[in-house]
Amino acid sequence: MTDALNHAIRATFTGTAGGRLRLESTGLTEESHGRRLHFTGFHRDGTPFAVLSAPFTGSPIERAAQMAADIVTTHTGVQFMPAPAAISGLAQTLRSRLTEVTKRADEIGLRANSAVDNLNTVLDSAEGVIRDVDNAAADVQSALGLNTNGGPSPL
Repeated sequence: MTDALNHAIRATFTGTAGGRLRLESTGLTEESHGRRLHFTGFHRDGTPFAVLSAPFTGSPIERAAQMAADIVTTHTGVQFMPAPAAISGLAQTLRSRLTEVTKRADEIGLRANSAVDNLNTVLDSAEGVIRDVDNAAADVQSALGLNTNGGPSPL
């Protein structure tokens, strides 16, 4: 078996299983009545599996996908129906893009919080300056003996 074929068989098997199986070894043997695939590994819950296919003459990649589905179904007792490749690819693209957008939103949120904190600091400073101006005006009025009770100002 070539490296490219081995990689394709393994990728198809694990992709079809959708994370439900961890593959340890793969084998493809040629026999007089066809080929056989052999897989060993573990289910997600840790249960081991070792499976040898019946002889077949078709595509080993298609057979690998069918074997992965059969192993999952046999283990869970539930008919396994993986998503078609186009839907799986779309789902992965959406997950990836959503992760990027969420990260960007977090960064914008942090920048917004920082900007608001900075604005609060500036406003606190402005209030302090206004207090100082009010205090200075009161000091000048007091020093000059000016009365600010609302009556007419002295001439």
